[in-house]
Amino acid sequence: MKHTGEMKSVVPLVGMILLIMMANGLVAVFGVNYHKVMTSRAQDEMERVYEGVERVREVQLHFKRQVQAWKNILLRGHVPADYATYAEAFRKEQRMTLDLLASLAADWRQWSEIAQRGVALADQLAVLNSRYAEALARLDAGASVQAVDLQVRGLDRPLESELDSIVQRVDDQVRLRRQALRHDDLARYQQFRRLFSLSTAAGCILTLVMLVVLLRRQAGA
Repeated sequence: MKHTGEMKSVVPLVGMILLIMMANGLVAVFGVNYHKVMTSRAQDEMERVYEGVERVREVQLHFKRQVQAWKNILLRGHVPADYATYAEAFRKEQRMTLDLLASLAADWRQWSEIAQRGVALADQLAVLNSRYAEALARLDAGASVQAVDLQVRGLDRPLESELDSIVQRVDDQVRLRRQALRHDDLARYQQFRRLFSLSTAAGCILTLVMLVVLLRRQAGA
């Protein structure tokens, strides 16, 4: 009978320990799943950001190629075959720059600080392209290379400088966002660690309390 009584007194303690283990297990599973979901969301966000950054850089690249193609027209366009080649390259890069810049219209929203600069950039490019079109028309009409060059010389520099500035600004925004995501990830880890530590500590305290109660009961029996 005494042995049976001792077994009955141990059952609540064993049950409490099992409940604590289950609670800690649930906390761990919740923490791991929550961290996984939030990390996946952060990765998706950064992928979208990086895609936008690449398109901005592509605009920069194709604009530089457009300017280089224009220089080739002026320097080597005196040969008809070369003129046709460089003129086609110029128009191709011009279209690519315009199309890529137009596709960025939605992406500007994620960088609110430069959204207005992006719109202004498109307007500046439209003006520059109209000047290039006028210069090409004059060149086709027989105007001298020197006269045509003077008409558009240096007009690309403000736009190129603005593009460089926007690319740098976007890079800065991406760096700051990446730092923020890392900070959030660390904060989630620390929060989960505190929660798990509190759960474990509470379980240990409850177990000790239950053990003390059982020992007192046995001592008083």
